[in-house]
Amino acid sequence: MEFFFRSSSKGVAELERKLPRSPLAPLAPQSKPTSTASVDLTYVHRSLSIRSGKGKGNGNSSSPTHRKGFSFASLRGTIQPELSRRLYRLIKSTNNLITAHETAGKERNTIAQELSEWGEQTQDEAVSDISDKIGVILSELGAQEDGYAHNLDDARGILKTIRNTEKSVQPSRDNKGKIADEIQKLKLKEPQSTKLVILEQELVRAEAENLVAEAQLTNVTRKKLREAYDAEFAAVIERAEKQIILAKHGKRLISLIDDSPVTPGDAHKAYNHGGAARQVLNDAEDDLKSWETNRENEYIGSEATDLGAGSGISRGVRSYASTSRPDIYDVVCVGGGPAGLSLLAALKANPTTAGLRVALVEAQDLSKLRSWQLPSDLFSNRCSSLTPSSANFLDKIGALSHVQRERVQPYHEMQVWDGVSDARIEFDWAPGSAPNGRTIAYMIENLNLTSGLLKRIDELSGITTFESARVENITLGEETEELDFREWPIVHLGGGKQLAARLLVGADGANSPVRTFAGIDSKGRDYGRHGVVATLKLEGNGWAGDDMKIAYQRFLPTGPIAMLPLPGNSSTLVWSTTPSNAALLKSLPAKDFTALVNAAFRLSPVDLQFMHTMSSGHEDELAWRLQHTHFDAQAVPQRVVGVQEGTIASFPLKMRHADTYIGERVALVGDAAHTVHPLAGQGLNQGQGDVESLTKTIDYAVSHGQDIGTRMSLESYNSERYIANHVLLGVVDKLHKLYSVESGPLVPLRSWGLSAVNAMGPLKGFFMQQAAGNGIKLF
Repeated sequence: MEFFFRSSSKGVAELERKLPRSPLAPLAPQSKPTSTASVDLTYVHRSLSIRSGKGKGNGNSSSPTHRKGFSFASLRGTIQPELSRRLYRLIKSTNNLITAHETAGKERNTIAQELSEWGEQTQDEAVSDISDKIGVILSELGAQEDGYAHNLDDARGILKTIRNTEKSVQPSRDNKGKIADEIQKLKLKEPQSTKLVILEQELVRAEAENLVAEAQLTNVTRKKLREAYDAEFAAVIERAEKQIILAKHGKRLISLIDDSPVTPGDAHKAYNHGGAARQVLNDAEDDLKSWETNRENEYIGSEATDLGAGSGISRGVRSYASTSRPDIYDVVCVGGGPAGLSLLAALKANPTTAGLRVALVEAQDLSKLRSWQLPSDLFSNRCSSLTPSSANFLDKIGALSHVQRERVQPYHEMQVWDGVSDARIEFDWAPGSAPNGRTIAYMIENLNLTSGLLKRIDELSGITTFESARVENITLGEETEELDFREWPIVHLGGGKQLAARLLVGADGANSPVRTFAGIDSKGRDYGRHGVVATLKLEGNGWAGDDMKIAYQRFLPTGPIAMLPLPGNSSTLVWSTTPSNAALLKSLPAKDFTALVNAAFRLSPVDLQFMHTMSSGHEDELAWRLQHTHFDAQAVPQRVVGVQEGTIASFPLKMRHADTYIGERVALVGDAAHTVHPLAGQGLNQGQGDVESLTKTIDYAVSHGQDIGTRMSLESYNSERYIANHVLLGVVDKLHKLYSVESGPLVPLRSWGLSAVNAMGPLKGFFMQQAAGNGIKLF
């Protein structure tokens, strides 16, 4: 729903002053009173009209009294300027009413938050839980107020059509009046003038043109008036029925509180209704999702229904198909990975954007991810390096508290070296320079992060989730009799479900359907390499134990190999190598696989290349070659002694970058916008940076009354993130090319560069700040 926070808020008060205090009298004919009965006719007639001076009679009265109110007959009269002013005031008052409901929605959200926080401080488990759940109900009531305001705004837009049509009619009225005045003046001054004949002919043409224009105005006025108030009354029904649903479930929640009195020194029985309270919220969500308006009794059309003898007005059953109009959302996010889930959590955690109506579309069944759990000594093979900056953002939106922290491993040093020349750089914080203790980054399983984000989203209210939902197509909408969707993306799901998005966010991966719909090209190249991943077991918890975890990366001619620490003696492997080498690694038994991994960190590239030609016996070959190889044992990872079963896998490596991150009502985040080589370990952090920037952009648009989907509103996100990501993509791509060279002048030059950076503290600190995402900008 679109947020336009308007300056006036007096519409409701004015409407209350104008409405009668008495209830509506029945519209059925009343029996004639006896002469002894006293009937308050003023009361009856006031119930049939709220117009000033309409105390007697009704709309069908044949009284000759001149009518000063609005009537269709007056459309051809002489009070058109007054009508225009009245219509302007009507639209302005509706605008005030919209503001009042938007304000009511925001106040509901504030009350919900304050109630929840108060309940938490009572230290009464029952009060704390129930007040928090009631806060969810109140927050959803606030969302209904905001949705109602949005629907009123649509109705107001329809009324504007009448005003605009009237403006187009006014020139024909003025022209007719001008010619008539000229004729009158000429008859007084020169009754025999031949010009009179010409002017009278022009007057006939002007009257004909005006007649056509007035007929058009009459048709538009009647049609649009019915459309506007049909939409408004439908919105009233929806708001009322959904509020009833929420109120009923709210009363269910209240009934779970045991309010029986206790004597001093005693205590209430232990609160054990937490599950029942959660079920109430689930039931409320299900009821809201399954709600459908019954529009069979709404009348508009041509089928006759008698409204009074000789009225000449007929009405029939409205024929709109219930499946033709899509569900309307402010933000629809396609893709339930870390980027998409972070965006939705960030929007709902932000008070400014919490009122937006948002939806998630995800092809997978998310129930398994919500309950994801592994034994403490087993780890997923897809892990990411999370910078302190990204971790701070996730903590800010309330997601970090939901991840399994015992499975997250901070590391404090990185050892990076050239596999050809052995030139080395050690990344660690100088004493007193670390912004986050000694931590460089955190290793986290992607499933752990995704599961935590899902739990945070479930905790927040107002996010509609379509899971196990396949996107069949994305198109631009069509103009309907109610709303114009021609510039809105429409997401078509299986089963005929349609979602209209004020802003469609593509967080749907490298082969993004959203990017394809927006016509945004993506350029890059395939590296001709595969990334081999696995979960490894080491002979110990690291050379310095759990207090100083170290990440290792060695640049080999076929691609870099990296080993990053996980809790205990586990580590995660990412090895960029040729497709043939990757195929060999996946086919080997565990003992030969671990032998090749150990060799990759210790042997020369020539020896390693030979071992890749072997089909078996790698463990014995490594043992023999290590006898003739000199290396510092503590400059390489501890020896790999095993590989977790079922974790060896591979995927092709590529670099892609979209030409832009935005289109009209479209924004791309994460892999949908860019794909980077894993050697820098920045893929996840780039996506989180995108989300944080896009969230700020949407926040600014909402707080300044802008349309969140326009290019103008989204441009700040595009300009901020595109350059930053483009620089990183370029640096990583050039590093990959640089370290793919085995001989020639580049080898000593790159070795000298590594050694120089390692020796220059400030320069190394700069690179450390960049890797940690701590706010130093390149531009």
